[in-house]
Amino acid sequence: MKYGINPGSIIPSDYCYNRINDGIEFRRDNRLFRYLGYNQYEYLGEGYPYSGYIYHKPVKSKKEVIVGEWINGELKYPQ
Repeated sequence: MKYGINPGSIIPSDYCYNRINDGIEFRRDNRLFRYLGYNQYEYLGEGYPYSGYIYHKPVKSKKEVIVGEWINGELKYPQ
């Protein structure tokens, strides 16, 4: 169990650089994927120098909101 996570129980959306889900503590480490849309994910790996916004879609909402940003792997506005 690398990173303390059972590989069979990983839900990619919980470990995306560009997503925050309700009930999951967002930490800088263990970010492995980038959500591409329509249930598609790109594997980037932990510690990837990702740049882009962090989105959250509140429960019962159709609209996503920007809640943070990564710039070259540095978290600029942590949740």
